[in-house]
Amino acid sequence: PATTAFRAPLEVLVMDSASRPAPGVRVDFSAPSSGASCVFSNGTNVLGVITDRSGRAQGNCTAGSQQGSYSVTATPITSSATARFALTNAPPALVSNSVVNAASFAGGAVAPGEIVTIFGAGIGPSQLVPLQIASGVLTTMLAQTRVLFDGQPAPLIYVQSGQVTAIVPYAVAGKTSTQLQVEYLGGKSNAITVPVAAAVPAVFSANSTGAGQGAILNQDNTYNSASNPAAPSTILQIFATGEGQTDPPGTDGKLASGVLPKPVLPVRVTIAGQDAEVVYYGAAPGQVAGVLQVNARVPTNGVFPGAVPVGLTVGSFSS
Repeated sequence: PATTAFRAPLEVLVMDSASRPAPGVRVDFSAPSSGASCVFSNGTNVLGVITDRSGRAQGNCTAGSQQGSYSVTATPITSSATARFALTNAPPALVSNSVVNAASFAGGAVAPGEIVTIFGAGIGPSQLVPLQIASGVLTTMLAQTRVLFDGQPAPLIYVQSGQVTAIVPYAVAGKTSTQLQVEYLGGKSNAITVPVAAAVPAVFSANSTGAGQGAILNQDNTYNSASNPAAPSTILQIFATGEGQTDPPGTDGKLASGVLPKPVLPVRVTIAGQDAEVVYYGAAPGQVAGVLQVNARVPTNGVFPGAVPVGLTVGSFSS
């Protein structure tokens, strides 16, 4: 895929007139200077390499940004013989199970406003580019990368060649499926069909792996942890995504301020298997639409030995 390194180096074997490996011979690798091409490890389209004891010379190449097929040549300076490699810079590529909830990393259906992570090949720049905000709204293009749901650009959290995190547009509400594509440098990936559900709730984890300690704050706004547990009857702040459509209706990529939207579906929280009183559920102030904050009271009855599970249900959909 464009802007990614080829998995194997280009390699030639140089032999002398007696068909023996020829060490110490310079081989010049050359890629096109314009159009579809690749860049060698020295940052240019030309690389000189000295053959090793076995007469071999290698050149590592990274596909350029322009898609298409081209040839790279390798020529020993002691010979007019030339080896020719046929290479192709392919468009971005997605696979059928490449879309997951950004909080749980679970695949399956997506929901309106859900923050999702998309895995693929060549779907963004080699270095991570973080979100940008314009007039209080996340942009839908970063480093010439866009994510399209039924052709509609989605707000972007970050982009990189192997994965992109975006927010599902609220326009998918009411649909049974949506067509997803990633566009990078003007080239569009294959389209994949993703099911749509009314909600796909998931609590963010503290280590961003989708498991273990939840991204939860105690009543004093400190991070909940084994060394800083919550006391019974205190309020927890739980952060999640995948709550679905909101009231008022969600605005793609908008930072929450003023009237804070709430999920149209009811929200329930369990702690250690017991229902917890929900004192607030809705947008997280200052965060982008799609981040759900739920404030729930730790039950006073029962025994809570150490770490206990926290469950979130939106409508009939559970985390």
